[in-house]
Amino acid sequence: MSRSDIINYLISANGYKSFLEIGVQGKINFSSISIDRKICVDPDPSREADFIISSDKFFEVNRENFDIIFVDGLHHADFCYRDVINSLKFLNPGGCIVVHDVMPYSYESQLIPFDKSYSSGSAAWNGDVWKAWIKIRTERKDLLMHCVDSDWGCGIISFSSVPCNMDIDDFNDGYYKYNHDSIMSSVNRISVDDFVEIYKNPLIPGAKKLSERKCYVTHTDRNYISVAENLVRSLSQFSDKKILVYCVNCTEDEVAPLLKYSNSIVRILDLLDLVDSQNIKYEDSGNFYVERANRRTYQILSTKVNAMESALEEGWDEVCYLDSDCLATPIVDEIFNWSGSITNYPLGTEGIHNYMLIIKDGKQIGNPFENSWPEPDNTLCLEWPMMEVFGISPERRGKYRTTGIMLMNHKCLGFIKKWKNACEMVERTFTDLPRMAPFHEETIFNVLLWMIGDGGLPLCYINVSDGLNTIKEFYSDSVSAGTRSWDEEVHQNRFFAIPEDKNHVKVFHGEKRKSEADKIISYLLDLKK
Repeated sequence: MSRSDIINYLISANGYKSFLEIGVQGKINFSSISIDRKICVDPDPSREADFIISSDKFFEVNRENFDIIFVDGLHHADFCYRDVINSLKFLNPGGCIVVHDVMPYSYESQLIPFDKSYSSGSAAWNGDVWKAWIKIRTERKDLLMHCVDSDWGCGIISFSSVPCNMDIDDFNDGYYKYNHDSIMSSVNRISVDDFVEIYKNPLIPGAKKLSERKCYVTHTDRNYISVAENLVRSLSQFSDKKILVYCVNCTEDEVAPLLKYSNSIVRILDLLDLVDSQNIKYEDSGNFYVERANRRTYQILSTKVNAMESALEEGWDEVCYLDSDCLATPIVDEIFNWSGSITNYPLGTEGIHNYMLIIKDGKQIGNPFENSWPEPDNTLCLEWPMMEVFGISPERRGKYRTTGIMLMNHKCLGFIKKWKNACEMVERTFTDLPRMAPFHEETIFNVLLWMIGDGGLPLCYINVSDGLNTIKEFYSDSVSAGTRSWDEEVHQNRFFAIPEDKNHVKVFHGEKRKSEADKIISYLLDLKK
């Protein structure tokens, strides 16, 4: 759970309206916060803060109170101490302060001054923020202080009606030498699960949570940033809901195009063992697709599950996941009308096929009717190796669901965690990923789903095989509802199907070219008029 997840969870639980951030770098966290009013302070002009002054100076001139304040300035104990004490003076009743870097990674990571040679490694520089945190715990019995064991330690401070905290009568900078175990026992550490449980209710009894927070979620790596931007742009035209874009191993410069949209919230997902290989295949048309047999493709696609988990854990009530190569239709928000069907697992979308096939060395693989027509032999289907892993008999194979469009709420978290763990287990355990999970996380999702059912969304998308022409064809009278065609001449051998009710189509899938996406969005805007 990231600092942004924790802050957004607190905002949701308490119905907060205003946010102050002390210290910004790249505005990754700041841009990820969903709240009515937010401002940031940093003395470095290159960081383009709202107030380009020191935090000390800001608090001297500030006259505004805030519901939640994030302290992530200079990681020196004396600076952090002053930032927290000053923040307490401008905190609304029922508000809280979040302090970053309370739990140092190692002895080196907390050294003062900053050691640039150490920072060139993979670990973060936390500074000695922990000293300020423990000092405040010893001095202020009127404060409730917990430190979430996540993202280098995220401390949460709120006013308490009963005395609390710890006693170290003679605390000073020389008293508390670095000792990892002692620090961990002194910061009042809690787990992520404890945090979610402790802070699920408003800090002021009777306060109201934000009403039904619904959002869209997608994920991307650097190769698909422009594709994800197409989706964000289309949603900005046809929905007032936020879209959380989880970017895998991307830099601040790479995600910059996504930050210019007011509806987007950018999150960085760090995948430490991501394979560095080329997994993109380009076509003559300019469209491109991932190589499914590539291990990097498996890793990237599996992180969509992490994105879903993160969005739900930060407090969004309903989440609609969309693959980054989707484009919203003018009725995209109607997908949330199906949320009443959610039980304890995410709703995947009905696929165009009930059995997925692949072609390898000119041979068709996965056809369950190959030797048994008209009854299927499910031991021939692509999912069978994974079904064996989970002990599922052939007859329990249900309806196939795609994971490119999914709908979920907090009741699905248990399933999503199990799904994430299964994806990680499969990658660790099996070398032949194309055989075990030919459609990656989607194969695993279906197998887990068949253990408990096979419900989901109706077919609510069409594949775009010919850019704007496909969209015009869909809205014309020449193609009727229920059409399914595999004509290579007409649809370029793409899976093309239209549901029995055209109004079920909420997104168009598969168009990655910006030029064609722009034409499609413009055409849809004209239709909306």
